[in-house]
Amino acid sequence: MIRLLVVLGWLGVLLLLAAGASGYALEGDGQAFLLHLALALGAGSVLLFVHLCLLLYFPGVGRVVDHAVRHHQLPREWSRRHRSLRRRGVLWAAAAALPVAALFASGLPTYTARWEPWVHHGLFLLTAAVEVAALLRLRVHVARSEALFRDLDGQLPGS
Repeated sequence: MIRLLVVLGWLGVLLLLAAGASGYALEGDGQAFLLHLALALGAGSVLLFVHLCLLLYFPGVGRVVDHAVRHHQLPREWSRRHRSLRRRGVLWAAAAALPVAALFASGLPTYTARWEPWVHHGLFLLTAAVEVAALLRLRVHVARSEALFRDLDGQLPGS
């Protein structure tokens, strides 16, 4: 189920690319700006939602693993293995959320000519690159976390 978030993240990247394409096509047209704004809002919302869910997922699953290890007196190796996955997953999710927020926040100052357009364009390129790298890594971390969780479930009494 949590893998659906990674798929949703890729949808967010497609929306981000569409927002970028519509932004580069702007030539003072009000309708084109509204399309760009709608696509950017959609991309930002989807991507921030995905990263927030993953920021909650990894620590939450970690607490469940730690509780199961303590409660069923399993080897602490289970907790240690998941702690490493949890830490890396949280770092990737946080690192990917920050450029999204910065990109969206830079839109208005760029539109009102308070900032140079290159700032917004640079943040777009940075965000797109970070999102692709983060989603590739998060896909691996989510799959490993789910596999570890399934293995741990098989170690519990009555399973």
